Amino acid sequence: NGIELIVRPSGPADFVTREQDGEIQLVFPGSRVLNPEVPMLEDDPFLLDAQWIQNVDTLTFMVAKTDSVIDYQVTREGRPERIVVRLSAVPLIKEPQSTSGTMRALTSPSGRTRRIGRVVIDAGHGGADTGLRSGALVEKDVTLDIAQRLGRVLEEEYGIAVVYTREGDEEVTAERRTEIANEAQGDLLISLHVNASPIPALRGTEVYVHSPGIGVSERIERIVEEATTRYRTEVVGGLLDQSLRMIPWDAVQTGYKKRSGEVARSIQRAFADGEDLPTRGVKQGPIGVLAGADMPAVLVEFGFGTSREDTKRLIEKTSRERLAEQVARAIREASSG
Repeated sequence: NGIELIVRPSGPADFVTREQDGEIQLVFPGSRVLNPEVPMLEDDPFLLDAQWIQNVDTLTFMVAKTDSVIDYQVTREGRPERIVVRLSAVPLIKEPQSTSGTMRALTSPSGRTRRIGRVVIDAGHGGADTGLRSGALVEKDVTLDIAQRLGRVLEEEYGIAVVYTREGDEEVTAERRTEIANEAQGDLLISLHVNASPIPALRGTEVYVHSPGIGVSERIERIVEEATTRYRTEVVGGLLDQSLRMIPWDAVQTGYKKRSGEVARSIQRAFADGEDLPTRGVKQGPIGVLAGADMPAVLVEFGFGTSREDTKRLIEKTSRERLAEQVARAIREASSG
């Protein structure tokens, strides 16, 4: 009785739906999509045409429907989010809308458990972006090596599936790293790095969870509070009306902050039990690669490349193997704890 067209945004997407002269238009301000090509079905009874129209500052998905269509619906579904356009020959049940007609809230993830069955491992830097260089230590090489060791332990010893944001010496943008994590629908994103400081005496591991800057944080709290009041549910992201535009995508991590903190503390404890590097605890800060991750997310700094002692440890393959094992064990404990 109908047809579905699916749009997969490259990230959180704000858009406006319009209908004019038998056409349904989804207008995205400056957005990108993962499937710009629209496969057409010959002699489709519901669809005359569907195409992307790129303007100076907007991207429009245009759908021309036939007279057989008596109702349509545009919804956001799934994680990672996709936009579904339904054309139907029968009336459709409409989702409840806010008084503005454009406000929609994403609630806390349903059906998710504490179990970590799929981990997205992000080896920091890569390609021309070498990261920190300190003598024989090159950050992009250290993070990739630890990522591969961590992945092997998770898969072979704990049966946890692994997805990598990079598997070789390639440059990947922070945005794309987050996209890969969301597309994989991971249960955890862990980003691996090596720290640096102008103070050579500083050394030790640090584990970070994302926390936006003060100004952004206050705005998120205000918007989430308003949306929560209106919807009487815990809001972690979504589309708001024209007066508020979008909840910043930082709000997605707001919904995972507690769980991210639990994983971070588990990793910190594993480091403390080890003897390779001292630990400097769990910290918070605005971290781009974690901000848009629709899952618990942490960033691990494996010591300071500006510290002679830490650098010596990180150059040793046996030390990197132990660090990877410590992180893997911590993830397993966080999953079952």
